[in-house]
Amino acid sequence: MDKYAASQFLSYKMVDTKPVVDQAHELTVIYHELGLRGMGITESLQVACTIDKLPPSWKDFGLSLKHKTEDMTMKTLLSAIRIQEQHLEKDNEQLMNPELLTKVNFVESQNKTHKFKNSKFEKGGPRNKRKPMKPKHHINKNDRKPICYNCGKLGHMARVCRMKKKKYQNYEHVPSQPANPQTNMVLSSTGPTSTDDRSGVA
Repeated sequence: MDKYAASQFLSYKMVDTKPVVDQAHELTVIYHELGLRGMGITESLQVACTIDKLPPSWKDFGLSLKHKTEDMTMKTLLSAIRIQEQHLEKDNEQLMNPELLTKVNFVESQNKTHKFKNSKFEKGGPRNKRKPMKPKHHINKNDRKPICYNCGKLGHMARVCRMKKKKYQNYEHVPSQPANPQTNMVLSSTGPTSTDDRSGVA
């Protein structure tokens, strides 16, 4: 009987066709029987053996648990297996029902869009870092025309301004005045005397 219990434990392998939680419970029964026959194993070893006997599709899950075997009990291991199996069942339901999968993807995309908008436009977000846009000024068509600085009107330059011609037309024949002649002045005791007046003095 002892050999049978030991052989049952060594040859036990989990399969994907049965619930993994139920198979893990079957292993706990075998551990208990081994303990009653004086072949009990520690709980940490039970956890390690149960993880090693997980089905092939649970390989990644088993690898993630191997780093936690020292702090894990059979109770916490069974709870983790149950949660993982529930997630897998939901995934399988979505794969079997395309309409449900479409709805789930739509909800997830909406949530991601909502989170993106909140993070982008929240206070202190990238939107506030943008430089404020300058208001567009109204462009007056008259601003493109030249301004005459002589009469102040638009549409012509000062060089062709008629007001300028009228203003100076009476002075066109006035001869230009010569520059003031420079007279050499000589200071004397009686006052300034021109050099021309002194030319006749002996």
